[in-house]
Amino acid sequence: MTDFMPVFGSFLRDFFVIFVLGAVGGVIFSLLMEKGLTFPFKVYENDKLTMINFGFLADVIIGGMAAVLVYALNPPLSPLTFVVIGITSGIGGKAILTGYIKGKESEEEKQKKVLLAERYRAAVARHAGPVMSQGNMQLLNIELMEIDDQLLD
Repeated sequence: MTDFMPVFGSFLRDFFVIFVLGAVGGVIFSLLMEKGLTFPFKVYENDKLTMINFGFLADVIIGGMAAVLVYALNPPLSPLTFVVIGITSGIGGKAILTGYIKGKESEEEKQKKVLLAERYRAAVARHAGPVMSQGNMQLLNIELMEIDDQLLD
């Protein structure tokens, strides 16, 4: 495996260029999905709240961020792959960022389940013995119900 070198001489330039390429991909995505560019407009406004639809600007920002994420996770080795990765990740920016976030959430859920399983085992080990008394059985059931409540929250 070769050491990674920035395509444009510095990481700062690479991040800027990949963001711009992703933004171009975001514009392409907006053109494909909405058959044109939707400019920002106010959706709702009252005394305390103003909701704005950012239109194609949201796709531009998301495309740029997705391109930077893909670049950071899998840096290209040539200028051609750099451009292709920038534009295609910009086009699929929403899907890339959603998948990355869902992956992080599922990893956190997995860790939570592992910790709860360990707590179940520890609760059983504390209260169980060769012969389980009625009191120990009640304590175990109470502790397991508390763990179940935390699992459902």
